[in-house]
Amino acid sequence: MKRNFLHTACLSLALVLPLFTGCSIPSHFEETRDVGIRTNWDNEVCERIVERFTATKHFYPFTVEGPQTQLLNYKVHYFSVGVNSQPVELPFLRRDLTTRSVFKPVEQTNYWVLVELPAEIIYNGGSRASYKLAFTVFNPQGMLHQKNMAISDFPEPNSLSFSTGNQIVTYKSGNDHYIYDVLENSLNKSDSPK
Repeated sequence: MKRNFLHTACLSLALVLPLFTGCSIPSHFEETRDVGIRTNWDNEVCERIVERFTATKHFYPFTVEGPQTQLLNYKVHYFSVGVNSQPVELPFLRRDLTTRSVFKPVEQTNYWVLVELPAEIIYNGGSRASYKLAFTVFNPQGMLHQKNMAISDFPEPNSLSFSTGNQIVTYKSGNDHYIYDVLENSLNKSDSPK
């Protein structure tokens, strides 16, 4: 009886001790979601762009700041999924967690336009870093073209708009006004940002 108690106490201590010494509890994290949907004239879904986010999650229950969770080894994969087809991975699309992605189908084509905007204000030393806006046009077979541009301001929620069946993308901020033609792959700066 005494030996079982000691064995159980030692085993319990061996399991609990790492929690107090800063060790983490690892786990696998996976999330899948639709980020773009193409519909036909009857408003039925005919293609989806799916984002699959995977990471190793470490939970640190006892830190100076309180319990903390850290994501490590994250990967974001994108897939095109048709109605009656297997998912096709889009390996040319990669996402940095510091960007916000907007996917739109380009009407009357099998193209998609992806617009990536900064997701958070990033400071570089004492001053703000420059921000980047990226346009990527693709279909399930591959990337068709890509444009990157520097922008002056952190994007406001309504700074991006789509028109003409998502063939024209407009970005407006306090200091910038750009118009991107998806089919022509042309980016024009307007003189009047407002």
